[in-house]
Amino acid sequence: MTGGLMPLHQNRLPFPQRGYNGGVMSEVIPGDIIGFSGDGVFSTVIKLGTFSHPWSGVSHVGIVAGARAHGNLVFESLATDSMPCKISGECRPGVQAHTLEEICSTYQGWVYHYPLYRPLYRHESSRLTSYLLESIGKYYDEIGAMRTTGFLYAAISALKRGQDTAELFCSELVVASLSHIGLWATTNVSRWNPTRLIRSLRCGGLVCKPRRLK
Repeated sequence: MTGGLMPLHQNRLPFPQRGYNGGVMSEVIPGDIIGFSGDGVFSTVIKLGTFSHPWSGVSHVGIVAGARAHGNLVFESLATDSMPCKISGECRPGVQAHTLEEICSTYQGWVYHYPLYRPLYRHESSRLTSYLLESIGKYYDEIGAMRTTGFLYAAISALKRGQDTAELFCSELVVASLSHIGLWATTNVSRWNPTRLIRSLRCGGLVCKPRRLK
């Protein structure tokens, strides 16, 4: 399976679907995916280029992980530097971490919560946190992000491109994180755009039905 995600779990029955019975942060735990549907021009271009719905489709993704004194944070790779990172304290494009409350209060568009089909085991959560903390400060991969869009030229370029995590775009960071903790495997983390990633995670049963947070 060239470049595809391959589920490492075989049976979801021991882990019942997670439900909602509280506030936003009480239901968001490490390993969960946060999806974004921006209403700006750049987000719309991404959604159209990846054959997603132009209004409600996903144009950006992040992943939740624990960060010691900071609690659970959303780790994401952004092309902008509008908010200081909770870990580095810097405002710069690339891999950053923010609280979900900050994101929901400032993001221009819709925000979705995709719960992982089960809570992470302690060693998985620890490995996820370590990987994401080490990734803080990596630059945003603009060229890589454009290569994963659905336009013909970009698709052909993506097929020719090998895996490269020196710089990371949003879905590349999420796929690399899931691969690092052994939850799912992929032959190339650099070939995944937000739309294809979310569809694959849903079809593969790794994440549950989303809830709109904003």
